[in-house]
Amino acid sequence: MNDDFSIIYDPSKVEADGQTHDIPTSVVKASREERDTTNLIAQQFQIDSQSQLIPISSADVELPADLTGYYFVAAALSPPETQVINGDGMIYRLEFLNGKATLKTRIAKTPCYYADQLTQKFRKYPESYVFKDAGPSRMSPKLGNRNQLNTAFLQTHDHLLVTFDAGIPWVIDPDSMELIEPVGRMDEWLSITDPFAGFAPSLRDTVLPSHSNPAHPVYDHHKPENDFPNCQSDPSSTLPSDHFLTLNYSVGYKGKFRKNVDRVLGWVRRRAIRALNRAKGEPLPFTQRVYGFTDLIRYNFDDRKLERWQLVLPDWDSENPDVTKLLIGEQSIHQMVATEDYIILADMAFKIEYSQLFSPYLVDLPEKWFDNAIKFLTKLSQGGFSQDKLLRLRLELGYQLYAIFLKLLPSSQISNFYIISRADLQKCSNNPGSRLTEPPKSISVRKVTIPREISHFTADYSNPEGKITLHIGHQNNTDVTEWISEYDRPVAGKQKPFENTASPCKRLAGMITGAMDVSSFGRYIVDGETGALLDSKVFSDVEHTWWPSVYTHRDICRDRPTEPATEIKNLYWMCWGFSWEIIPDRIYQAYKDREFRVVHHTQLPETGKPSKLLRLDTQTMEIADWFDFPPGHFACSPQFIPKSTPCPPDQDPSTHGYIACVVLSDARDLHAGTADATPQDEFWIFDASNLGNRNDSPKTQAIVYKLTHAPSLNLGLTIHSIWLSPEDFTQKSQPYTDPQERQNLRRKAFWQDYGALVNPKNSGQPSTDKPRAFKSIDPTTQTLFQELQEPFIQQRLELDD
Repeated sequence: MNDDFSIIYDPSKVEADGQTHDIPTSVVKASREERDTTNLIAQQFQIDSQSQLIPISSADVELPADLTGYYFVAAALSPPETQVINGDGMIYRLEFLNGKATLKTRIAKTPCYYADQLTQKFRKYPESYVFKDAGPSRMSPKLGNRNQLNTAFLQTHDHLLVTFDAGIPWVIDPDSMELIEPVGRMDEWLSITDPFAGFAPSLRDTVLPSHSNPAHPVYDHHKPENDFPNCQSDPSSTLPSDHFLTLNYSVGYKGKFRKNVDRVLGWVRRRAIRALNRAKGEPLPFTQRVYGFTDLIRYNFDDRKLERWQLVLPDWDSENPDVTKLLIGEQSIHQMVATEDYIILADMAFKIEYSQLFSPYLVDLPEKWFDNAIKFLTKLSQGGFSQDKLLRLRLELGYQLYAIFLKLLPSSQISNFYIISRADLQKCSNNPGSRLTEPPKSISVRKVTIPREISHFTADYSNPEGKITLHIGHQNNTDVTEWISEYDRPVAGKQKPFENTASPCKRLAGMITGAMDVSSFGRYIVDGETGALLDSKVFSDVEHTWWPSVYTHRDICRDRPTEPATEIKNLYWMCWGFSWEIIPDRIYQAYKDREFRVVHHTQLPETGKPSKLLRLDTQTMEIADWFDFPPGHFACSPQFIPKSTPCPPDQDPSTHGYIACVVLSDARDLHAGTADATPQDEFWIFDASNLGNRNDSPKTQAIVYKLTHAPSLNLGLTIHSIWLSPEDFTQKSQPYTDPQERQNLRRKAFWQDYGALVNPKNSGQPSTDKPRAFKSIDPTTQTLFQELQEPFIQQRLELDD
């Protein structure tokens, strides 16, 4: 293998601009307001060679006529001091039409959203029903886990989906922005606790079980038939109108003492397999599996059924199943990508620690104890105790509490990819996937191991001679599952003078912790049939490649193109820069001496690095263009929007478009140079062919449009986005134009998952299907779901609740 790693390191560029790149308070604030169509004001700016913005006009201007369609972006509405990726899903939709932009927002309101609202607002429900924040998730001891739908989107031929790593995807109407129905019934999915139901049968009765699946499932707009039975060779078969592929998985227990736990659970599983196989004389059904699993799911919108195959390693023997030969992830399978002949999965650096999940029960009670103790001391001393000293005492106790119960487990620096041959799916023409009540069927995967952590990745669609080209953003020495706590301490000597308070980290409490090293971009060539790594080219640039978050490119918008692109020539990455403000001391100590470091921990930039939008030329593996966002601005969610005008003959189509993104900032006193707590968030629109710093010629003036609203917008820290053309928007919203039909679909979905709770006698319901079964029904749970049924079906706005 040719392994080519290079470092672009100019010491003079480490502190190139001399500015302090602080993080705006707006990143941890978000409005819950659900807006109907709101007109935005557009202002136009020139970009000079130093990424400075020069106003062209302060008045409202028209946007380019060839900027059309709909830009959707998702954010988590996190409560104060809660991890910013944990919260109700807020969906923002920008419509571009006739030179104007309008904004519409809606919260993704699943049944568990209304359960959360009701149990928070009314004392009639016991404390065990109340949901509490648990790291990147939200849990109720009695009810289970929230499906917050705050992460990403997928468009298939006829549908738009909104997704979440810890919940079932839902179909959404792009026009009304109401949820329509979940992907399959809840009892068709295995929860992460199902394998343990043999030890605790009550887990099967969890009303809101937790499910793990990729936030990025796949649908192939080029050749959708590759993922279905071989319809083309069978004249009597017809290709279903719409479908997609995803996963249902559990990584098992990956917390402290995992080796001992793995050993015990593996022994139990082997004994269970032998005993049940002897008793039944046939393979175990999915529901009787023990420990972790990874199942490929194919969902067909025609019959609304899930087919599944357990993914196994190449030496799996179906006659003598060995649990060590099952594919069980180590961290999180956040993303899937399709090429012409393969499906690729990535086990990424997003480790959910069990201590985080149970943090509300490990930490909340002791916090209340010493909060009450401090109040008592204050009252007892009649104000004689120093408030500052009491606050410092509380912070010290909190710091020790978190150090004990939430000890950090660093993510793996080895990333595993798994390759599925789509030909194996075609072989299933007379052998479709299993249901949960049936013995499992298997599909083999090839494993590829690549060093360094992964942010996100994509792949060329073409794979000539079975060779797959992967494009990867590496987040070196970065842990996005950790967040800033008010108890955190800054790295010694890195605390800003204006933050010299008892709790210097409180301002950004809830923000995910930042990069502890410069990151890398990589291009890898992999043999799809053997999994062999054939070639790689990886580079880090100390000026540019700090903390790549998400990417976009033209090929994401490849729904039925007349001349489909098969290679990715340009990737647009949003890099989040570097800031000591979001590196607490515990992160610094855990990551400062890790492998694969590019910049020594003593040479990290003192004044930070800005958020940056850059264009990566994947052919030369060079930064071809970029824009540095001003200090105090944090940019998210880039989205390529192809221009509606024809591409000029001398321009590459992969740059013929616009890049829309969200930019978070605080209102500023430009003279004092300080920021207050008022968010002043905007949408920015760049020309994809010119971000302001092209390394080719001719040099032309770069333009950016800012979209604002008076008095100001308060957007969440957005994550992923998608663009729908006007034609796609019409096609995907057309079935849902009748509000009554939307309600009927939600009523049916609610009945299938919760009908036994609200109407055990099965009378007068919209579906003949039996609802999900429960061994026992708690009267309080029944009252709660009866109360939330109609608000969910009507999708009542939060302000109307």
